[in-house]
Amino acid sequence: MEAGNTLTGVVREQAESVGGLLREQAESVSGLAHEQARQVHHRARERYEGKTKAELSDLLDRRNLPKTGTVDELVDRLVEADTK
Repeated sequence: MEAGNTLTGVVREQAESVGGLLREQAESVSGLAHEQARQVHHRARERYEGKTKAELSDLLDRRNLPKTGTVDELVDRLVEADTK
C-alpha cells in the first residue's frame, strides 16, 4: 500500500512539473505573439508618418471611412482598415 502511495505521489509531482513547463511555454509563445503583433502594428503606422491631417482625411475619404478625430485616431483607423 505504501509503495502505491509513493508511486501516486511521484506521478502527481511529475504531472505538476509538466503542467508548469507547459504553462511557461504558453506564456512564452503568447509573449512572442504579442511582440510580433506590436511590431506589425508599428510598421503599418510608419506608412502614414509625416502625412498631414488633410492627407490622412483624403485617404480615409477614398475608403469611405470617417474623417474626424486626431491625427493618431485617423492613422489608427487607416491601420485597422489595412489589417482587415
